Amino acid sequence: MSPEQRRARAQQLIASIDWHNYDYTSAPGADMSFPDFGPNDPPRDVWVSKHYNRTSNMYVVHVIDLNDIQDGVTRRLYAQYGVPVDWTIDDKGELEQRIAQIDAAKQHSAEYFEQMLDYYGMVNEEHFEWMRERVTGKVGALSKRLAQEKLDRVREGVKQEYAERADQMRQSGELAPYMGVSLEAWAGAQAASVNGQPLGAILAQLGIDEPTWQAVSAEWNARMSRDTTATIANVYGQAFVGAGQGQFGASGAASAAAMNPGGRVSGSGAAEPVPFEKWIEITVAQEAGHQQGHDPAAVLAQFGITPADWGMIGAYWGQKFNENAMAMMDDYNRLTAQFQQKYGVGHADGMTSDEREEVVVQQLIDMARNGQANQIIGFLKQKFPDDADDNDALDWWVDKACDVCGEQGDRGAAQQLIPVRYQLSEQDEPYDEFYESAMSMLF
Repeated sequence: MSPEQRRARAQQLIASIDWHNYDYTSAPGADMSFPDFGPNDPPRDVWVSKHYNRTSNMYVVHVIDLNDIQDGVTRRLYAQYGVPVDWTIDDKGELEQRIAQIDAAKQHSAEYFEQMLDYYGMVNEEHFEWMRERVTGKVGALSKRLAQEKLDRVREGVKQEYAERADQMRQSGELAPYMGVSLEAWAGAQAASVNGQPLGAILAQLGIDEPTWQAVSAEWNARMSRDTTATIANVYGQAFVGAGQGQFGASGAASAAAMNPGGRVSGSGAAEPVPFEKWIEITVAQEAGHQQGHDPAAVLAQFGITPADWGMIGAYWGQKFNENAMAMMDDYNRLTAQFQQKYGVGHADGMTSDEREEVVVQQLIDMARNGQANQIIGFLKQKFPDDADDNDALDWWVDKACDVCGEQGDRGAAQQLIPVRYQLSEQDEPYDEFYESAMSMLF
């Protein structure tokens, strides 16, 4: 449907609507789930706002066709609230004064707050926060909350996809135990090994000998290598951190539980392995150590932790940060800048641009290897603030890291990086197809 046809369709609907009985929730074109629209989505019927009536006395400005709005959140706000006519004036000072009055009313009492909202044409506090952001042009509490909700939906969808694929693999036999050793048991044994438990004790717990152990390890590595969806690697990672090994085993177990659909680290009651500030400091210290050619394990030892401990810490804080990204982002950026100054990250280092590029790419690969792929986008935005809103520029770095993984034959890191590329590229094709295409080009 062309823009001209949509306008004609809208005018036709408007002329035929009985406004006293009009129910916008079930009108033609209505979709109360308010999904985001992509450029390749099929055309939708015109959806007229609930109060769009130029002869009525509603004092609210609505768009004519809600389905002209691609962003689902914005479409919902227009559908449910609209913009009060009195809030469309050009006098920004007057509008800011109203905001201050409503804020003062909220501090006074809930009853007075409700009265002021009603006086200025606000349906509720969400409506008011939307108007605040329209007036100030700044991201506020509303946008942060809605952005977090969208992130939560995406993250939950990914968890659900992994869980469903894992169930399918269990039914097909791809996740069936090999020589009596399940993937989860093998992952737990690997966790025990990196935490210093002797191989003999591990084999005794599994009830197998060393040749069987070698065969089991080869088989599970082979299955992970041929799994283009990274589902087996995901199950392995969850079992590894959930094995309860090391000084932060309890945090790892909480992180593993949070990887399941509906799971969350926040509110789980699990103790933080290290404070939020310390997690950021260690992350920056690792970055500085890499730039200066120091052994990563030696850097971690300065903080009294091992690489295995760091994996547990990263699993915990990576998830908790994602669950609260909008609330924690300002502190994250502030502390990152503070520790970058302390450790000299980003200072003049005498490196060429090619050498510096190599360092950044290697940092991304290291993050993928350490289970911190979900922090890569935030890291790149902090590293390159001028490109923070340019997904293509950020994707360039992740693409370079994937290429290096391909050259080095590092399938595990590539499997963690490709979902980041998918998120940045905003592709319309299904994730499985994107993943398979990317892996086939690398390996």
